[in-house]
Amino acid sequence: MEKEAKRTQCPQCDFLIAEDSQYCSKCGFPIAEKPDTLTYTPAMAKVVDDALSFDSGDNFGPRYRIIEEIGRGGMGRVYKAKDKELGITVALKMIRPAFSSNPLFIQRFKEETLLARSISHENVIRIHDLGEVDDIKFISMDYIKGHDLKELIQTSGPLSIERAISIAKQIYEGLKAAHHKHIVHLDLKPRNIMIDHDGRVNIMDFGVARSMEAHEVGPSRTFMGTLPYISPEQAKGEKLDHRADIYSVGIILFEMLTGKRPFEADTSSAYIEKHIKEKPPSPSGFNPFILPFLEKIILKSLEKERNSRYQRVEEILKDLEEHREESGVYLAKIKAKRIRNLAFVAFFVLLLAFGIYLLVGIKKPVSPLAPEGGRIPLVVMLFENNTGDETLEYWRQALPNMIIHDLLQSKYIRVLTGDKIFSILEQLDLLEVKNYSSEDLRKVALRGGANHVLYGSYTKAEKTFRIDTMLKNVVTGDPVNSIRVQGEGNKTFMDAADQLTPWVKSQFKIGTREIAADFDKEVWKITTSSPEAWKLYMQGIHYYNMGKYKESTEVLEKAVEIDKGFALAYKRISENYHYSYEMDQAFKYAQQALSLIDRISVRDRYLVQGWAYTIMEASYEKAIETYKEMLQHYPDDEEGNMYLGANYRNLEEWDLASEQFSKIFDVNPSMACLNIVRFHMAKGLYDKALEFLKANQDNYLSKSIYHLDLGLVYLYQMRYDLALVEIRTASSFDPDYLKASQWMGHIYQVQNKFQEAETHYRQLLAGDDRVSNIEGRFWLAHLYLAQGQFENCRKEIIQGISESRKHNLKPTTMTLLMSLAYLSFLTRDLDKALEAVEEAQEIASEIKGVKEKIWTINLRGLIQLQMNKVNEAKDTAEELKNLIERTGFQKLIRYYYHLRGMIDRNENMNKEAIENFKKAISLLPHQFEVYDEHALFLYPLAVSYYQREDMESAQKQFENIIDLSTGRLMWGDLYAKSYYWLGKIFQHKGWTGKAIE
Repeated sequence: MEKEAKRTQCPQCDFLIAEDSQYCSKCGFPIAEKPDTLTYTPAMAKVVDDALSFDSGDNFGPRYRIIEEIGRGGMGRVYKAKDKELGITVALKMIRPAFSSNPLFIQRFKEETLLARSISHENVIRIHDLGEVDDIKFISMDYIKGHDLKELIQTSGPLSIERAISIAKQIYEGLKAAHHKHIVHLDLKPRNIMIDHDGRVNIMDFGVARSMEAHEVGPSRTFMGTLPYISPEQAKGEKLDHRADIYSVGIILFEMLTGKRPFEADTSSAYIEKHIKEKPPSPSGFNPFILPFLEKIILKSLEKERNSRYQRVEEILKDLEEHREESGVYLAKIKAKRIRNLAFVAFFVLLLAFGIYLLVGIKKPVSPLAPEGGRIPLVVMLFENNTGDETLEYWRQALPNMIIHDLLQSKYIRVLTGDKIFSILEQLDLLEVKNYSSEDLRKVALRGGANHVLYGSYTKAEKTFRIDTMLKNVVTGDPVNSIRVQGEGNKTFMDAADQLTPWVKSQFKIGTREIAADFDKEVWKITTSSPEAWKLYMQGIHYYNMGKYKESTEVLEKAVEIDKGFALAYKRISENYHYSYEMDQAFKYAQQALSLIDRISVRDRYLVQGWAYTIMEASYEKAIETYKEMLQHYPDDEEGNMYLGANYRNLEEWDLASEQFSKIFDVNPSMACLNIVRFHMAKGLYDKALEFLKANQDNYLSKSIYHLDLGLVYLYQMRYDLALVEIRTASSFDPDYLKASQWMGHIYQVQNKFQEAETHYRQLLAGDDRVSNIEGRFWLAHLYLAQGQFENCRKEIIQGISESRKHNLKPTTMTLLMSLAYLSFLTRDLDKALEAVEEAQEIASEIKGVKEKIWTINLRGLIQLQMNKVNEAKDTAEELKNLIERTGFQKLIRYYYHLRGMIDRNENMNKEAIENFKKAISLLPHQFEVYDEHALFLYPLAVSYYQREDMESAQKQFENIIDLSTGRLMWGDLYAKSYYWLGKIFQHKGWTGKAIE
């Protein structure tokens, strides 16, 4: 048996090496002073650092120009540089000259380069050159614009399951290529995993790697690995093979999903002891949403005996692929974490930019009494699983959610929803806590705006379950009362919910008569009688709140297979399809929920009916009446007020919408803030929006969303540098947030920096999210339109239409058809324009989109006018007016005024045209979104003034167009033409110099 070598850590890079090593085998740092070695002093370090010191713009040899320093360590420094020979940006890894005389280090240095260069794979860093300049040895490699995995975990905490799997899969793919070359890495850790802005993984630093060349790497006293990530065989100093890498990636995957490493220690020997002997903890103990198959992969990778581990990375990739449907995460990218918008947005794209987020309440104490006319607020905590059976762990969240759903019926109790509780626990870092302290309960209750908490535990003895529940007043710190429920089988949990509801009401001194008259159907009658279906429903809600609609739908469809009468699951599936733009399916499942309306509570009945009115009839007026009736029973209901506010918002009734969202501020400040700031912007109150934002930073769902909103306000104020800083900051908090790339593209576009804008729009094409891909096509098309590149514009539109049709995304198909119609209108291909707009109108009718239909009719009238079909255009204008008046979209009468003004101008009735255009513009909201139409409405007014020879008014309107931000993003042709008209105006005034400019 091999004698175990003693190990120590390098003081420079923390690498684990043999205790009696002369140099660190990784960074070359002198470990101990020998008779024939130099002492490494601080003075020497300064000389070394000076030798590697370069400023921006310096040349490094004839081939490289230094851009900036991007890192340093014990080995040397890393610079971002321009490779003048290849014409690309690279990373230069420079080696300290003091180590050049170390033959062991030079050997490692060459091996890193040669081994890495021999691996050709997109997930392994590409090495370009190995050389020496003025005694400084260097490696030139790909420059990765991004961050390492360690930084990502430190910034974000535990990664989402789909992101962790995406990263792990790419690591395994890169390792597969290395292992096929008989190369093992032996120092895999998050610092050696770089992730670029497109999410592509690059394995770095093969300086420790060894070529197996068909045999195992022999025992070594000079190289090992980095302590928290080494395999047991590395810790023992045994022969090594590719299975050591599998162990290290198991630790990395554990850390990605939990934010923690399985083993922590204070000394080298303690780390070694843990890797060799200690069993790793269960990852799901730290993150309950880790799926069982994923936990199995991690724990099998961390087996102490390598023969018990996965033997090849191909086996892991196979397991991941076989469970792809279960995880539902392989190709998913988070569009906007928990971002919802419960109705249709403004023009063309119909992308629901922002929506429902559930998060913590604001941090302020509340009155011990319920607000006048309101209900008594209550928080229901996660329950403690004392059964010792991990298969029953899901009831920890499922039981309180069942109690919550039962209590949501009540007219007297305002209970926080389950996802809100989950968010508060996440915010307070209490998700992993199994037994809450009094202080924990107090913090959660106050964040939820409540004085009382309900909490408890469940145990099991043979077949009998026992559920103990306590009600506590967190203001006084005193327990109010407790109750125990017992029974056999999983149905005990449903029975417990029904027994606890009247008991809770009685503890708040609600009278017997009131309790008897309160809404209180048995919970299994308003949800499901199947515990398994309820478990799947809870998982589906979790995915929904994370914006993962596909995964949510897959789980919820399994729930309705078990219980075909599960109305709430059908409603949520409908919402998933709606937000994924699959309207046929959204209608189908909404209808299914409606058909089961007797299977839900009175409260949920209002929500289902309101949803159906909104999407199936596009009748906001009916939806508004439904939510108003709901709020007569539940005046402080969060969802009722929120849905009512959303409908007012969609009718552009900003003050009424703001009033409703203000009512939920105390219980859901993130959702309230997200909307209220937009209402300020829609009213042109940008300074007030900025003031509101800065006062409510802590009430936002996430740092990324807060900084995005801040950037948008700066954009509308035309403070573009500040806008870019904030959007970049948003992206740094959430690198997967594709909206940040889109908004950066918009900011560059309004600055006429078209190349930079195109780069960011193309990032939307690089991911796996199909809606983002199509959105990228849309914005590239309009970017090309602004540059007069009509053919490129057409190509992007056609490609987008093809992709939309392929996935049956009718809203985005309609949007792009409208873009095609407008482009054809500009290029005088009027038959094609009419064909496209009529097809778009047909789709608008299919998806019950009244707003969308209004837009299509308006454009149809403009095309008819261009075709000299004046009478048809007049008929179309009347059709438009009647539709708007019939459907209650009063602010949208501006489209009628716009079309009527175009008809008047066509008939040389410029005075009447100007009046109609001014009426239309008066009904426009201020710039507050990307689909803004200011240029479309301002341009014909400006031309009409010019035709009346009112040069001052014409000049003012054309200058207004040039000064637009998002109001010209989709109307680049009108923006460019405004410069032409201004030139003519200046020429008319005799200002030749300004005209030429």
